Amino acid sequence: MTNKINKLLITAWNAAVDAASAIMQVYKGNYQIDYKKDHSPVTIADKQADTIIQHYLNTTGISVISEESAMIPYEHRKDLNELWIVDPLDGTKEFIRHSTDFTVNIGLIKNNTPVLGVIIAPALNIGYWGTPLTGTFKTTNINSVSFVEDLIRHSYPIQCAVSLSNSLRITGTKSHMNRETELFFEKVKQLYPNSHIISVGSSLKFCKVAEGEADIYVRLSPINEWDTAAGDAIVRNAGGLCLSLNNNQNLTYNKPHLLQENFIACSKASISIIDTLLK
Repeated sequence: MTNKINKLLITAWNAAVDAASAIMQVYKGNYQIDYKKDHSPVTIADKQADTIIQHYLNTTGISVISEESAMIPYEHRKDLNELWIVDPLDGTKEFIRHSTDFTVNIGLIKNNTPVLGVIIAPALNIGYWGTPLTGTFKTTNINSVSFVEDLIRHSYPIQCAVSLSNSLRITGTKSHMNRETELFFEKVKQLYPNSHIISVGSSLKFCKVAEGEADIYVRLSPINEWDTAAGDAIVRNAGGLCLSLNNNQNLTYNKPHLLQENFIACSKASISIIDTLLK
């Protein structure tokens, strides 16, 4: 099992590295913006990254769900024990604005639970990765590697906050702000006046929680499984939690509709205040 998960990690990491490189080539030039049926934007960077990632992941023999590819019908994937869930370019709106808050997300799901996550922020030249065997790491060396030992050598371990500071640190969506999220932030400020909001885009919100720079990431607007799978794995392997606000249970994956529930990603230290904030 150890050898298998290490090989899968290296494959996912190298896929994300090459996808990130392709994305940055587009980012630095001129490109056309198209729109999907749901009116969300898409660019050639999304499509090129998807092609690269699919090429790598198809070598593993594990089925792939990607935002930019045809969906596998539920009847064909409902009994799968393992599944890659991918967002080749998370934060396309940020990419188009020429912000730096966009990422490549690759998550491995086993028995409906995220076990491996890779997130690379191409414009920031940082990456995050985690498995149950290694814990979660952060790196500024965005290069392909052959062995996990090489990846570890150029990374350092991170973990969710083990205790709360005097100032509660909350992060939330940048591009999908709604009234529910605004009200949540207002309540935080009322109950914890010294708290502050960390504004960041894409799956970097999960990463802020995983590295102990945020205590809570709250999501109260629609989101898909490919937006959360990699980040969920990274938070869990850093000692944190990703909990559905519908039932207070861990998020699950490979559901029929591939929509994710409203949730909170948090350090275990902050779990005691979650109920207070959500009342």
